[in-house]
Amino acid sequence: MEVKEFLTISEEDIIYEVLEDDQIITELVDIFKSNRDGIENLDNIDDSIEVPTVSIKVTLKSLENIHTFLF
Repeated sequence: MEVKEFLTISEEDIIYEVLEDDQIITELVDIFKSNRDGIENLDNIDDSIEVPTVSIKVTLKSLENIHTFLF
């Protein structure tokens, strides 16, 4: 393998290309515009599902279990 070939990154080895600032801003604007449609349709959410209340005792016991597991 020659030095030039070793130092040159081929196109197929590129995983992610870093964009210029204006390209990043444009992509972020597009992402937020597409998410705005989902936010405007919040009136159609089903509120009939009730979230269960978890007591502090159960929460602390669960946190102790996680702490023990990670320790």
